[in-house]
Amino acid sequence: MSENRNSFDWQQLMPVVLIAAAGLLLFFGLKGGGGSSKNTKNLVKDEKVQSNVNEHLRKTAEKIEMAKRQQAIRSWQLVNDYSRSVGEQAYVPPSEGANLQETDSAHEVAKDLGRSYDGSSAGSGNASDLIHQQMFEAQISQQADKAYKDAYASQFIENARRAGWDVKLDDNFKVISVKKIQRKPTNQFDLFK
Repeated sequence: MSENRNSFDWQQLMPVVLIAAAGLLLFFGLKGGGGSSKNTKNLVKDEKVQSNVNEHLRKTAEKIEMAKRQQAIRSWQLVNDYSRSVGEQAYVPPSEGANLQETDSAHEVAKDLGRSYDGSSAGSGNASDLIHQQMFEAQISQQADKAYKDAYASQFIENARRAGWDVKLDDNFKVISVKKIQRKPTNQFDLFK
């Protein structure tokens, strides 16, 4: 026990010594032991940097403010130009009740359809001619439609035959039957026998 009281434990004292040394170094570093001329030069440089930064920030703020004002002027000009292009109209109070004024829109629609306003054809004088003309146009349209469907069906059957299928269609162009065409493999050398 006497040995423990007489021996000094350096490991417990080491953190205290390190903290004290760091404090002394910090104290002398802040005190500026290098000289006062360096401090004044650093202060002058810091002031120049700060003044440059402040000047840049001021100019940037001015540019942003100028851009906002120019945009406001442009939008005002657009609104002003639009309001000048639309003429002023007098206020017309809404009328009560039904509007019984006749418009020409019915005449225009009838004219577009090739008829007069009273229902007869604009080109011919009687209804019989109009009915015959409409029936003729319907017949021509049906014939053209039938010819188109026939051509389409022929092309469909031909394409199926090229792909190796025999397809049969009824009169309504619906598939009745489909058969695979059995093709015999041809030998190149058998062609000239």
